[in-house]
Amino acid sequence: MAIREKLRRIRETAPPLKEALESGNVRVLRNMLGPAWRGFVQQRGKSSATTTVDLSYPATFIWDYERESPSMARLYEAAKKKQWNATTDVDWGIDVDPLNPEVPLLPDRWVPMAKHPTWSKLTEKEQTMQRHAIMSWLLSQFLHGEQGALFASAQVVEAVPWMDAKLYGSTQVVDEGRHVEVFHGYLTRKLNKLYEIDDNLYTVIDALMTDNRWDLKFLGMQIMIEGLALGAFSAIRNATNEPLLKEILKYVITDEARHVHYGVLALSRFYKELGDDERAERGATGDRSAIGATRSSTVMCVIRPPACTTSSSSWLRPPRAPLACAARSRLLGRNRGRRSKRPRRQTQGKPRHARRRAPTTGRQTPSDRGRGRGPLR
Repeated sequence: MAIREKLRRIRETAPPLKEALESGNVRVLRNMLGPAWRGFVQQRGKSSATTTVDLSYPATFIWDYERESPSMARLYEAAKKKQWNATTDVDWGIDVDPLNPEVPLLPDRWVPMAKHPTWSKLTEKEQTMQRHAIMSWLLSQFLHGEQGALFASAQVVEAVPWMDAKLYGSTQVVDEGRHVEVFHGYLTRKLNKLYEIDDNLYTVIDALMTDNRWDLKFLGMQIMIEGLALGAFSAIRNATNEPLLKEILKYVITDEARHVHYGVLALSRFYKELGDDERAERGATGDRSAIGATRSSTVMCVIRPPACTTSSSSWLRPPRAPLACAARSRLLGRNRGRRSKRPRRQTQGKPRHARRRAPTTGRQTPSDRGRGRGPLR
């Protein structure tokens, strides 16, 4: 019965494996089976305080120390100038009361059960406790993801074949370590609540850690997960009213933007040398990483956090992150050479009032909405 229950859990809550099955890509499926078994069945991320993962990948030494990437060198200089200290630059003296309804951690639109009739029946204190639990769960997954990014960035420094990329990568290792420090400090010192790693997130991290190809680590972590995290951090910073969290996320967002740019620079160069089949495989792997990350933690759509149990109908299918998906498509050569079939309208020489063509249907144009105009006839 225990095995049957675990298999049922995989079928219902393991979107990375499900999507790998549907992709029809045998190698992607093979790469996901081991991490899915360790994450969903063995639950290695929750079974003990530490988890050991066996690794096998080549490390590259560069004995001539030649530096040939000016853009990567500029990014390295920017990273050195933008370093911050989580102990002294963050004002830890700001008082944080997670149960203060006057300074909510999250607005109601972030609460999955806010539209459920039960939500309106809860007391103000109970609603505040739910917001506290949701924010704690989200930040806990960010913390676990940052530890995965710390390990992945250290691996990439060893394996990437260019000196400029190694030098910049060393600054990212420091960045990720600082993010682990600051998120753990906020969760334990201010919110006083820390959740275990989500099984989906563990599966993605396990898959990236155990893959022996450095560019797959880059694609999964630097482009997909870091890109999703960048959007999520920005959304949370705009949504929360808690000043200390806003300050922390301001620093973290600056670092994450550099990390995504680092991935784009490095992989743009590497993927020019790959064939179409290899690029297609990396695209499928990137999709699996994005699905696992979005379904687990690193998006603003919350999916059934432990302290906020709801029916399965409250699960949300988060949208694909525009930044991460656009970056991956550009790297893998998608949409290359495609042009829109719709010809551009010539507006030069026309009077300003004549530049907008009236639609042929009775529907409003976006510019008409909100101006009191009816449908154009």
